Amino acid sequence: MAKEGLYSIGKVSKICDVSPRTLRYYEEVGLLQPDRINERSGYRYYSAESMYQVQVIRYLSDEGFSLEEIGQILHEEDLVKLREQELQDIRGREIAMIFQDPMTALNPIETVGSQIAEAIGLHEKLSKAEVQKRAVDMLEMVGIPGERYGEYPHQFSGGMKQRIVIAIALACEPELLIADEPTTALDVTIQAQILDMMRSLQKKQGTSMILITHDLGVVAEMCDHCAVMYAGELVEYGTVEEIFDNPKHPYTKALYQSIPSLDKDVDRLHVVPGMVTDPSNLPEYCSFADRCEAKCDLCEKADPKMIRLNEEHCVKCLQYTKEWEGKINE
Repeated sequence: MAKEGLYSIGKVSKICDVSPRTLRYYEEVGLLQPDRINERSGYRYYSAESMYQVQVIRYLSDEGFSLEEIGQILHEEDLVKLREQELQDIRGREIAMIFQDPMTALNPIETVGSQIAEAIGLHEKLSKAEVQKRAVDMLEMVGIPGERYGEYPHQFSGGMKQRIVIAIALACEPELLIADEPTTALDVTIQAQILDMMRSLQKKQGTSMILITHDLGVVAEMCDHCAVMYAGELVEYGTVEEIFDNPKHPYTKALYQSIPSLDKDVDRLHVVPGMVTDPSNLPEYCSFADRCEAKCDLCEKADPKMIRLNEEHCVKCLQYTKEWEGKINE
């Protein structure tokens, strides 16, 4: 260990179980940079944070990410390490969120216009009149007359409240919009209207969207890519076409089997057996194994890694590995 609290490449190699050659390769492709290089000897030294980065690279590689994708992830800003003021600058301007229940997302004692204006005023250097005009424009953009600027949340229907929440989220034209079950509290007709509006505004503002939902119909209608999660873990990822037309993970298949069909006359819908695994106490083996109808002995011995089936499709399941000892009935 160097005096400055840095570790030699040999020490890092031993601690992280990575060869020095691999560490130098990470440096060549831009994934890892030494914290210090001895000008005379050329010896490289790394900090504890750099060793953590090596572990992240290894984990992402094992999960099926390409080196290019790993580089993009590592070079993004780590939000966890930011101070509250720095996070405040990001919230609303770069990342915004639409919450599940518009009834609780809005302040009942503030007018809807003032709540939109507050979001704008936090990030934009505009006069009070300019902020109010922008807020009125946002109301009209989501289909609510500007004259209702001074009204309170209780004066609006559920669908209108959700439109107001969307207006607040999009007020500063964020790069990323996270929508958490945005239509769950709405009836089917209003759901369709809200989804159409969200899709239209997304295209108009060029905003990327992460849509969190249990409704596969909404996924098919709104999304380009789909990530299936179970017990807090990503188990399958791909384009919507790949996931819907060619599901691979047993959990994904079980979800589709549980969807009612007008073409089939069944007495009872398919049910996934057992209970959901506690995300705070995951087993050391496959988290879905206890409920999987296609498991073999291997599933209760090893935790599968994410496997890349093709450029557009990844799955976390042992049946797609060389070690697979059973066979799933298709």
